[in-house]
Amino acid sequence: MIGLARRRNVLGRVLHTAAVYSFGDGSNGALGQPHSFTNDSFEPAPVPDLPPSIARVACGHYHSLALTQSGELWAWGRNNEGQLGRGEKSILSAATITPQRVRGMESTRVRAAAGSGVVSMAICEDGSLWSWGSSKRGQLGLGLGVTRSLLPQKIHALAGKSVLQVSLGWGHALACTMDGELFSWGYHDSGRLGYLLPQDQPSMIQPSKNTLDRNDVGEKMLMEQLRKEDAPILQWEPKLVELPEPCKIIQVACGLDHSLALSESGLLFSFGDNSTDQLGREITEDSPIISRVGGDLEGKQVVAIGAGWGHSLAVERCSRAAYTWGWSSGSQLGRSGPSSVPKKLEELDDPVVSVAGGRVHSLALTSKHQVWTWGCGRNGRLGLGSSRDENLPVLVDSLEEHAEVIDVCCGYDHSLLLAR
Repeated sequence: MIGLARRRNVLGRVLHTAAVYSFGDGSNGALGQPHSFTNDSFEPAPVPDLPPSIARVACGHYHSLALTQSGELWAWGRNNEGQLGRGEKSILSAATITPQRVRGMESTRVRAAAGSGVVSMAICEDGSLWSWGSSKRGQLGLGLGVTRSLLPQKIHALAGKSVLQVSLGWGHALACTMDGELFSWGYHDSGRLGYLLPQDQPSMIQPSKNTLDRNDVGEKMLMEQLRKEDAPILQWEPKLVELPEPCKIIQVACGLDHSLALSESGLLFSFGDNSTDQLGREITEDSPIISRVGGDLEGKQVVAIGAGWGHSLAVERCSRAAYTWGWSSGSQLGRSGPSSVPKKLEELDDPVVSVAGGRVHSLALTSKHQVWTWGCGRNGRLGLGSSRDENLPVLVDSLEEHAEVIDVCCGYDHSLLLAR
């Protein structure tokens, strides 16, 4: 979801001094602002205590990560599971909300990072993948029975592979390599890893038609996951995923319990849970585990993807238009019409560079270095100065004049912008 680690300087300029801005729910310290664990931020505010040479940002579900041009990795926010890489677990405090450099990686250069609710990962310059935090679901990828690492450890199952990008969901993870291979590991339910074990079954659950409050629906989804995990099906190390057709995967995105994989030629594949239509295709008993996304993206090439809690986003290559589908109870699709298949966001006229999704909100970065947000406005997660929901994309216009946004990411209920 959250924390797409492949993002380079997609706008094609050399990065110099850049500032990180945060907004949204401050209760977990992920905003990195003084006293933010007692206050939400309804507009983007600078994150202090970071070096001026930040080149990239990433969000875990409840914590944040920032990467410098020289390859230093910084983290702040929730540390209950050791996901900040400080060598210890700790409760929320002034220390955890203050950005600090991740320990144990001083001798290597980091070029990308990603996070979940309990785990963080980093890709080093040599292509190795490192992980830390705590997960009973195998999300660390460090081997059979390894559920905790309070400092970064290399994932040896990927030795000899050069990892391009990694993404983390509720309990699973995806990574693609420079050679275009796709690997998955962690919690296995509903086919989210791209393959089935004998006791595993793909999700055939149809989206609920009731009118529960969006937060009640989200809570029901989460409790269902916890119920299933009483007897979890786990893949403790990265395993190669066989794709339905020959292609090279260049980008991956994990939602709560679904997965997206994008090929070099622009083919978009989805797999995993489809209880909120987040796969963007019809699911039947005869459906393959991995298949192409349909709807208005059928026959089109995709250039960028994102995944929220239960919804998905994509950018079409030729038009650079954004498409959304999946869970819509919080207006996070940013449009009207059917939610079960990809539909274009007609209100975004400028070419879209990247997209990101949170629990019930979404972001889009355009070629004009502008950020548009939509969805649930509670806790200020849209950065628009209020708690009002927005059914359609709205421009975030509170940044300093002439500020150019070059990177965006979403946690569950907070967001980060990188601007120069």
